[in-house]
Amino acid sequence: MKTKTVGMMIGLILIVAFISFYTFPKEIVRVQKAAILMEDGSIRDTTINIVGTLERPVFKPSKFSGEFTIEDIKATEENTLLDLNVVQKKNGINMANWVYHSSNQPLELKMPGIIWFDKDFGNISIQSTNQWLEKSGDNDLQPIKIISPAVSFEQAAAVQAELANRFGSPLEPLQKE
Repeated sequence: MKTKTVGMMIGLILIVAFISFYTFPKEIVRVQKAAILMEDGSIRDTTINIVGTLERPVFKPSKFSGEFTIEDIKATEENTLLDLNVVQKKNGINMANWVYHSSNQPLELKMPGIIWFDKDFGNISIQSTNQWLEKSGDNDLQPIKIISPAVSFEQAAAVQAELANRFGSPLEPLQKE
């Protein structure tokens, strides 16, 4: 009887330890269209390429490590994405700081912003901070929001509304200016 109880306790401890430390990684490989909503109200379409691993531990926040490039925004192609550490999660929508650092000067941060995404990056909303324009290095391209999958304002508004309805504040639905 004691041996059986000890065996069950050891088994339970091993299961809890496994759940506590295993990150449940999920490989993410996505290529999808995105709409870049410019400050002047215009929209440009582009493509987002995501390749990496999303770690989803049970008792810790999720984290994405890998490449996240946006065609036509050279700062995403020439610099390195810092890990997307989820800082908040609501109703299946993750919020993380979206920051690149210079490949030449690792302490130089580029393109700070906030990203919201669902469990597999099927829906994405990126909002830049005020520093975006000066740090992006893309003087001809000055986006304030990037939403995917979308190529029109209507599609971007639908994706943003879905994310905002599930996440809530500070993510807000788009409004036509």
